[in-house]
Amino acid sequence: MDYFFTDRFDVNESGQVVRIARYGGYAALTFRDQACIRDDLLDGMVASHLKVIRRSVYLMAGGCDDVFSGVQDWSLALKIAEFGKLHYIDQPLYYHRVHSASVTRSDSVAQFYKSNVLRRHFIERWLRQGGFISAGASIRTYEQTELPVKLEILKQAWREGAYCSLRINGSMKASSCNFLREFNSYFDEIYWNDPTVPAALMGYLWSDSILRYQK
Repeated sequence: MDYFFTDRFDVNESGQVVRIARYGGYAALTFRDQACIRDDLLDGMVASHLKVIRRSVYLMAGGCDDVFSGVQDWSLALKIAEFGKLHYIDQPLYYHRVHSASVTRSDSVAQFYKSNVLRRHFIERWLRQGGFISAGASIRTYEQTELPVKLEILKQAWREGAYCSLRINGSMKASSCNFLREFNSYFDEIYWNDPTVPAALMGYLWSDSILRYQK
């Protein structure tokens, strides 16, 4: 194995344990088996803050990337997952202090933006072979009523070489907005006709060019 990681205790500013964060602490991501870690990494940094990495593997991956400061640990895990073996230890073996001045909380817009850019880079490499869409590719069109789309459905569309389009008529529901702020990297274009939509997503998108106005 090249990269070991564990669960954690999240503690507040007073040092009290507020939860045990399993497998990265994501509500929508649960551990399936060791073989699925690479796939799960596309949707969140499940590979924890505390990690043990083989030195040769760290060097082979090129270490951390300053471009992704704030999500550099996730970037490193994704790079290592391209060629190395990750192993999850399902025990909380460290304490992680959560406070208002942390990068994740104090600059959440930048965090979401960098996460979407990073995810987009790897889903193009892993699911769409270099990011190329064939001339005869099918178009998968999703409506706001379908949000949040299950991530496995979006991934399968990518594996099949489809072009993913989303249409939003009118204003967005809060749940739709939250989903798109976190996972807009799975969409190639987003159509809108209400100005509150781009206003709510600006700064979060992997590329502003995916926004398309429709009457």
